[in-house]
This record gives sequence, C-alpha cells and structure tokens, in this order.
Amino acid sequence: EVEQLLREHWSGNSTSEILSLSNYETHIAKDGREGFLLAKKILPDLIICDIASSNIDGYGVLHIITSDLATASIPFIFISDSSDPKTIRKIMELGADDYLIKPFSYDELLRIIKTRLRKNEIIKKACIAHTSKSQGYEIDTGLTLVNLLKEKAASYYKKRQIIFISWFV
Repeated sequence: EVEQLLREHWSGNSTSEILSLSNYETHIAKDGREGFLLAKKILPDLIICDIASSNIDGYGVLHIITSDLATASIPFIFISDSSDPKTIRKIMELGADDYLIKPFSYDELLRIIKTRLRKNEIIKKACIAHTSKSQGYEIDTGLTLVNLLKEKAASYYKKRQIIFISWFV
C-alpha cells in the first residue's frame, strides 16, 4: 500500500510535468539501460536517476555515464529514499553531483537543477578560456574564474534537456 502511494505521488509523470512546466525538455527512461542509451543519443544538460532503477541500478548508470567520455561531464543527480550518511557519501565519492532524499519538494528539485546547471556552465566557460590561452590564442573573454564564480546571471543551457530515469515510469 505504501509503495503504491509512493508510485502515485512520486511518479515520473508528475516529476516530468513539473520539469516541463518549468521549461525543461524532459525525456523519461523506464530503466537504467534505456537512460544511458538516451543520454548517449541526446547528450542532455542533466540526468536525474533513481537509485532503484531497474535493469541497471542507479550505481551502474552512474558508473557507465562517468566512464564514457561523451557523457562524463553531464551533471548527475541521484534520488533515493535512503538518508543513511554512508550511502550519501558513497554516492558522492562515485561521482554524483547531488543527492535528493525522497520525498522531496519540487522547489528543492528545481533549485538543485538550477544550481547544477549554473555550476556546469561556469566550469565549461573556464575550460574554454583556459584551452584558448593554452593553445596560444589570447582570447580575452573578460571572464576570469573568479569573475565567473561571482557572475550571478550565468547563461543557462539552451537545450534545457533533462533525462529522468525511474522505475516508477
């Protein structure tokens, strides 16, 4: 009965609807394998993955995503019902960018997404500036890493694509 309530309340469909209403193009994968294949195909701006994903669990998805050069830099957010500090530490050590404990509020989810996208944009800009200088191109972007970190109006990804991997779907 509790599992059915969770399925109804925390289903991929309701999360997907919230993300769509927040102007994110959301792609839902029913399991870990489908999620990874979708990530390889569209290279989304962010991945949200339930640890309890079927076929390949969330740990496996994270390992595959971070092992593939094409997908390794995509921000990865885990969701789970575990609040065990050891589990959370393990997930962060494996390379997840953030962790949400179910049940979570949609405001909390949207804040985390915004933060992860902004941070990834800053890192990409810094890498581009560094690469340009190291290759002998003195391109003055006007942005040092310090300025990037202080910049409040970081430009967000144009695609605004998110993959949501959940066994609830």
